[in-house]
Amino acid sequence: MKQDKEKKKQIIKDWNNEFPMLKYVPTTKLLMRLDIITIGIWFLPGKYDGNVYDPILMCGFLWKEEPFQPHYIQYLENVQRIEYSKHDDIFYASTKEVKKQCGNLFKGEVAVSDLFRTIKAKYFYKFSCGPFLFERVIMCELMLALAAYFHEDHELSLAVKNEIKKDMRNWSKKHFQRLYDKSPNEWFDEMIERFSDHDAFMKLVNENSSNPKVARLREGHLYNDGVSAIEILKKPNYPLKKRIYDWLHYLLWK
Repeated sequence: MKQDKEKKKQIIKDWNNEFPMLKYVPTTKLLMRLDIITIGIWFLPGKYDGNVYDPILMCGFLWKEEPFQPHYIQYLENVQRIEYSKHDDIFYASTKEVKKQCGNLFKGEVAVSDLFRTIKAKYFYKFSCGPFLFERVIMCELMLALAAYFHEDHELSLAVKNEIKKDMRNWSKKHFQRLYDKSPNEWFDEMIERFSDHDAFMKLVNENSSNPKVARLREGHLYNDGVSAIEILKKPNYPLKKRIYDWLHYLLWK
């Protein structure tokens, strides 16, 4: 058992060497602070098989309590169910995949357009129903928070709000009501009210950032790289296989 623990700890150290901006947060996370969020890799042990793990992109929201909680998660392609015993054989290929998909977010300076592109890569091709609805709502909250942080960029703020309102037309009102005990429109109005007061929003972020555990993280910063809001929110194309998979989920939850 002790040997297994040491092996798992060494694996996280190996990952940390590849992503030096991230810092170890016991017992399964490597994180950094990126202005209004904590972000990094969560090494999620297999639910039914303790011999495997998934390196997952995660964000904790600094305007909420418990900033180390994985408020937003994103499973990464081609790096799922990694066996601890095969670490030495596949480590290089695994880290290469993670760097390709989200390595540009673990830096001292991160373009907000890169963060938006990573977020939308997960959810914009999925249907707004069943198990996807909760995840989609979290994604929308993160998008609204980023727009609030860059509140002087009125084009971005307006584009995010319009994109979410357009997307809400496809949300299952009945399922949303069961999840949140409110309608999608009520939720949207609450979010707009929450993020409209920039000073109050940043006060919450700063209070949670003063938490000693957060303060010890290495800090990066988001910057507006001038990419247009239309380009940032442009929906990417996805392989037919993925679209069929999500369509089947849609039929099950319709």
